[in-house]
Amino acid sequence: MNLRSFSWIAIAGLACGGAALSYSHLSDRLAGEVTKLKQELSQVKRGRERGPASAPLVQLVSAAGTASAEGAPPPAPASATPEASELTEEQRAELELERKRHAEARVELFQTEHANEPADAEWSRAAQARVDATYSAPEFQALRIHTSCKYTLCRTDVSYADAEAGPEALRRFASTRPWSARRSTKIDLETGEGTSFIAREGFDLPSLDPKSVEN
Repeated sequence: MNLRSFSWIAIAGLACGGAALSYSHLSDRLAGEVTKLKQELSQVKRGRERGPASAPLVQLVSAAGTASAEGAPPPAPASATPEASELTEEQRAELELERKRHAEARVELFQTEHANEPADAEWSRAAQARVDATYSAPEFQALRIHTSCKYTLCRTDVSYADAEAGPEALRRFASTRPWSARRSTKIDLETGEGTSFIAREGFDLPSLDPKSVEN
């Protein structure tokens, strides 16, 4: 073999080797992208299974029904609840009925606990004054508000007669807390009435036993 032939063979070998090296690099890169996509998909799925980070504390009742559970996580975990698009009309009705039962049971529990607990005269006066001051702002003028504070709970009943300004004032009431603590609020937009329970700072709202609302 002469030197010229050997040179051509060497050049061809380098070309093939470079192509192989380039292909190997591309293959590794694609594999890395696939792995990354799989990880992102897994994170999305886990996020859907966990559901929202926290349950809302306000329950709005209107012609459309209840908007959410109040003051506690929903009756069933998000991972156990099918997506709305997968439910039949009958299943949606059953789920909505279950949510209403839990919401009503919570309200009854809060009412009973508030009625039965003893009063802390000093704290209850100060707490009621804070509630009254919070809702004396102009945006709440359309509301009639009555508050009763005991030992660990304050109950505020609210209503309105002004059909024009009342609904918006009621929504503002639902989103405004007198202090930073656990709160549960139920608003009925059809009747124009609502009830809110807020825990004393350092305390929590009464906990509902799920078995108490089982059929």
